[in-house]
Amino acid sequence: LDADGNLIWHHVLGSIVQDLGYDIALTNAGDPLVLYEYRLTAYFGTDSLVSNGSRDAGLVKMTPEGGVQWTRTIGGSGASDYLKAVNLDDAGNIYLYGSFRDTVDFNEGVGVAERTAYGTDIYLLKLNPEGNYTWVQVLGQVSEDLAYDAFIRDDYILMTGLFKGLIDVQGFGGDSLLLSNGHYDAFLIKVDLNGQFQWAKSLGDIGFDQGCSVTA
Repeated sequence: LDADGNLIWHHVLGSIVQDLGYDIALTNAGDPLVLYEYRLTAYFGTDSLVSNGSRDAGLVKMTPEGGVQWTRTIGGSGASDYLKAVNLDDAGNIYLYGSFRDTVDFNEGVGVAERTAYGTDIYLLKLNPEGNYTWVQVLGQVSEDLAYDAFIRDDYILMTGLFKGLIDVQGFGGDSLLLSNGHYDAFLIKVDLNGQFQWAKSLGDIGFDQGCSVTA
């Protein structure tokens, strides 16, 4: 859309079954990065992706005119994998924040970056501006841990979501555990742009609590 809300172009991305779009970010050049979730085979212009499991997460980089530059998929052969937030730093590096189950290889290029979840775990994945793997950090315990939102400001990243029981922040270089007060609690974690732990907080009472969005 233009500044007055008038249509410039539109594209349909996805497969023959339910597909979900979660987030979008713009590079300094105005290229959209679109975060999606799909099943089976998803089509993006002349490109297509086949999911590894029941539901995979993915990222498509487009031109300002709506053309597809490249796509990436994230998921293992097991249950659903999710992406909830995409952010960019000043250098154009891409940070993807989501949840996964079973075993996932987060490196689509040369090399292997396999991680295995205890139950449903949380990950922060960094790609370079060309969409190639840089590093991944994972945290979680045997219960369900879900990512909801992440935000970059200056030289740090804030992440939020929900957890049950214990969550181990050692995946980000921390040395502490967070313990929920009730059924599910919200968390807020701060790391630097290398994924190194700075601090973590839990928020909640005896009921159901979740962190849905974060900004600074």
